[in-house]
Amino acid sequence: MAYTNNGYQRSLTLEVKRIVDGAVQSTTTYNGRLAFGSYGEITPQEMARMSYEKYKQRLDDFVRYVESLVNGLDVSAVLQAGSEARRYNTSACPIID
Repeated sequence: MAYTNNGYQRSLTLEVKRIVDGAVQSTTTYNGRLAFGSYGEITPQEMARMSYEKYKQRLDDFVRYVESLVNGLDVSAVLQAGSEARRYNTSACPIID
């Protein structure tokens, strides 16, 4: 099977900062390529090659998993622009003709 670079960069890393009165109290990084729930660990190459549908399902389940660990967290409400899990980035994922 041939794989095509479409210019989209994928991530399964989620950084959660606890901020009190404007000051960062702690930062925890969660990695969705590691095992969680019913998912096993995957390599960066496996993440890059999985279908969009499988990636999206794992991402959605990972976000729900982290939200269940962090009381009150709503990832969609606090996501910083430009930090989306799937974003068009031809610098990191150059498209070569």
